[in-house]
Amino acid sequence: QEKQHDINQLIEYDVDITTIGDDWKDKYLEGIEWMKNNGKKVVYLPYTQGISTTQIKKQIQKIKDKEL
Repeated sequence: QEKQHDINQLIEYDVDITTIGDDWKDKYLEGIEWMKNNGKKVVYLPYTQGISTTQIKKQIQKIKDKEL
């Protein structure tokens, strides 16, 4: 999550709204705090039990690797 909410990228792309799972709501992430402190919107999406973003990314990468 830290890489996804990198302050330099948030500034470079002039991000006004970002999303993050509500399981991160009580955790400190510098980029999320920066968004809040600079009048930007942070939307917390409901956590879905049993769904892993990491696993989804790995499966997508496998498909991409097979296509090469």
